[in-house]
Amino acid sequence: MRKLRASKWFLAISCFVLLLTTCSFANHVVGPAPPATSLSLGTTFRSYRAPFSVNAAAWSPDGKRIASVGDDVRIWQAS
Repeated sequence: MRKLRASKWFLAISCFVLLLTTCSFANHVVGPAPPATSLSLGTTFRSYRAPFSVNAAAWSPDGKRIASVGDDVRIWQAS
């Protein structure tokens, strides 16, 4: 009986630790948008070809860099 109780406690604590380690406690703060340009919406200013697909992209808070994520992570100068 005692071994069964100890194994249940071990399982409960293991699940709790797993939950804590997989949760993200980071605050996701969205930075200001980059400065507006004279380009109209939908206009392609410059295009780059990448060897892999891009799954997501984000501006840096100061608007000077763009991070793209796909099979790798790349940091681009926006200016």
